[in-house]
Amino acid sequence: MFYRERMATMQQSPLRQGVRLPTLAALILGSLMAGCTVIAPEPPPAAEVTVPAAASLAQLLGTAPDGSVVPLASGGAPVGEAQVDNVYVAASGRTCRHVVARLASESVQLAVCEAAGRWAFSPPLRYSAAAEQLVSGRISVL
Repeated sequence: MFYRERMATMQQSPLRQGVRLPTLAALILGSLMAGCTVIAPEPPPAAEVTVPAAASLAQLLGTAPDGSVVPLASGGAPVGEAQVDNVYVAASGRTCRHVVARLASESVQLAVCEAAGRWAFSPPLRYSAAAEQLVSGRISVL
């Protein structure tokens, strides 16, 4: 019984009779063509690459001779000095230097480490406002 009912419904279907087949074919063809359309994205505008002040300060401190004293400034005004110690190999395997920055407000101990030829500040072990200013680049070389 079920088989006969199913066959009767299929024979009465508009698709089976061919009434809507051209419409269905046009719909499928249209969606396939829309999917093949490729719109090339616009290239991003060329951006100027600027080196942050912290990166240039870290680079200078990392490449300075042992025992060097580097004057520091903020906004062009002198705020202290940084003394660079000997090079050492850290537990991470990177080459690092110990730096003591003596600022008007406090003395800060930091490390600059080299990775792929670039020197960068390592996160300070003890947070202070002066350490944050050095690492963020608000203090630079005088």
